[in-house]
Amino acid sequence: ETIEIRVQTPAVKDGVVLKTSLKISVLGEDGQRDVAGAEKNILVFPEDSFADRKEWLKQKKILLFDPDGKTAALFTKAGIPFKETRNLSALAGVKEGMIVIAEGISFKEYRGLPEAMIRAAASGTPVLCLAATGGEMLFPGMGASELPQPTGMIFKRNDAIRMLDKRLDETFWYPEGRAVMSTVSLKGARGPVSGEMMLDETGWPWVEINFGGRHKTLLVSGFGILKNWEEGPAPRYLLVKLLEHSGKDVTTQKGETDE
Repeated sequence: ETIEIRVQTPAVKDGVVLKTSLKISVLGEDGQRDVAGAEKNILVFPEDSFADRKEWLKQKKILLFDPDGKTAALFTKAGIPFKETRNLSALAGVKEGMIVIAEGISFKEYRGLPEAMIRAAASGTPVLCLAATGGEMLFPGMGASELPQPTGMIFKRNDAIRMLDKRLDETFWYPEGRAVMSTVSLKGARGPVSGEMMLDETGWPWVEINFGGRHKTLLVSGFGILKNWEEGPAPRYLLVKLLEHSGKDVTTQKGETDE
């Protein structure tokens, strides 16, 4: 049986996540005995994940590289301020704010994009790449390469979602039942190591490359934000945390944040 339950939630301020619980008891034929039951904590999220972050978003000064315009359309609908470019060379000239690479881009089509992302991050502009769908990127610091040398790399799987926000589901997203849209699969024997973008869950959906110093971070996230945007709160609130994490200072000590 599928049962729809409607509840009236109390009025709360914009941006507040309401904590509640659902308790179900199944009674026996006599209507008295509990023969089964379950209790589940429930979080009710506002539809607008940026309801209380409007000024913060403006301060991010996002430059969105989006050749097909799909991510730009969603950002506009979500009220996320940004400047849009379809010119790859524009990434080299960014001196403030952050760069976001639109979801669904193939590195086969934009072969110079991975290097541009790495060099922008190394120069002090944080870069967030949303779920690329094909092609390869060379990894700096892994084999002979002329790319800037990183101070460290972090590879994570779905647990990256819970790391950013413990309230979010890391395993099951509607409608297809998975959060991951693409992953990075490492390749290489002799010479530089590269990462191939795969439309499956065999690789790493989270690759973070740090170059040391303020905001020098490249984050490649394979979670399907746009793809699942209308299906529930997890992708919407994950985007908030991705933007927040990408702009942090990697030199801060554990437990500190730099927003």
